[in-house]
Amino acid sequence: MLGGEASGSSISEHMLRSSYAQFKKRFILSSSLLIALLAALISWKIAAGVQADRDAALDRTRSFSRAMSAHVESEMRVIDLSLLRSAEALEALGAQALKNKQRAQQILTTSASDSDTSFWIHFIDAHGVGVAASNGLPIAGVSFADREYFRTHLKDDGAGLYVGEPQWGRVSGRRLFFLSRGVFSPEREFLGVVVASVDAAAIASVFGSALFQPTLSITLLHASGKIVARVPLFEQSFATSLFNADFYRHWKAASNGNYEARSPIDGQQRVFSYQKVGDTGLVVIVGIAVDSWRRAIPRDGAIAAGALGIVVLALVLSGRFALRNILRLELSHAEQQRLNAELRTARDERARGEKRARMIADTLPALVSYVDASERYVFHNSLYRTLLGPAADQMDGCSMRDVLGPEIHASIVPEVRAALGGARVSFERAVNVGPSQRCFKFEYTPDVDESGKTLGFTRWGSTSPK
Repeated sequence: MLGGEASGSSISEHMLRSSYAQFKKRFILSSSLLIALLAALISWKIAAGVQADRDAALDRTRSFSRAMSAHVESEMRVIDLSLLRSAEALEALGAQALKNKQRAQQILTTSASDSDTSFWIHFIDAHGVGVAASNGLPIAGVSFADREYFRTHLKDDGAGLYVGEPQWGRVSGRRLFFLSRGVFSPEREFLGVVVASVDAAAIASVFGSALFQPTLSITLLHASGKIVARVPLFEQSFATSLFNADFYRHWKAASNGNYEARSPIDGQQRVFSYQKVGDTGLVVIVGIAVDSWRRAIPRDGAIAAGALGIVVLALVLSGRFALRNILRLELSHAEQQRLNAELRTARDERARGEKRARMIADTLPALVSYVDASERYVFHNSLYRTLLGPAADQMDGCSMRDVLGPEIHASIVPEVRAALGGARVSFERAVNVGPSQRCFKFEYTPDVDESGKTLGFTRWGSTSPK
């Protein structure tokens, strides 16, 4: 009898240990799977954020390259119009009269009335010798016969507008590129060339004033592969050849497009968008350094790692606690209720751990919201509760005027209209937060669809360092 009881006790103990071991194995496996899933979700979220930032950067460079291309094309049209007027007036003089420096300069000055310090026009006779310049530059007697634009018009009376490579000015000593047209008699006798010397520094100055962030680069490239103007590093990059750079492979495949590569000028990894400038053979390339959005990866990774660490810690603590008590539950029915209570406590701790992890992600120090084209809030994060209190929970679907109040809304109407017009807006504003006042920096980023219609804008507000 005693032997039977001992045998039964041994079997029972064996079964208890087996049940405990199976439970422990399942718990560890499920916890490991949960941690792996959370890690995968966090990694996916960070990767998706990086990809979204990259796509946004590409959209900005694409739009900016089109704008800069349109500006350069407009400038080239103005210069070409001056060249046409000059060529027509010089052709009307005849071959003999063109030898008169004073008359030629008078025509150039009158015909090139639209020119300014960014370009000037000079006339070269049929032998490639300078005659006069619209700005009085002493080019008389200087030979330009070796210039490519002169040789082109000498050989081809139908060359039309020719856009020459970037070079140093022979007389002015400035960084230039050239637009030219041939001058011919009614009998198509070659009389010379009118040349517009365009100051590349003036183009670079326009590009520099348009830079909206320090990691941006804007380049005007000639069809030969030489840089006409680039900001930053204009002086260092002038006339540098990009013929063997990655850009040419992409340009050969499509006249307009985008790509990612390391810049041969400053060595930074960038995403680029390029846009041809009409039929001039020029192309505008706009690039933005990938570091402009990848800098956030370590910060986001640290936050995610902290959140995941809290979850893992909660799982480990609650798991160890549950495993110790499940064994006691199996050994004694009397401990069943206590074990259930402890398990409920463990679940509560896990829930609190997950809540803390969510709070870390949801209480980043920035106001984030999305406003549609009718100025109504579609989304907002929980930080708005610090400004609006419980009313923030009902702000989705409400207009900006209703949420912010007529006075504050009236003060930001220009920025809102600019954002809904497709412009990226950045400004600072003092905001009452409880009894105190804080200065926020707001950025409105428009949401534009493929047709160019603005669907709304993202409203990002962070505490200003000022």
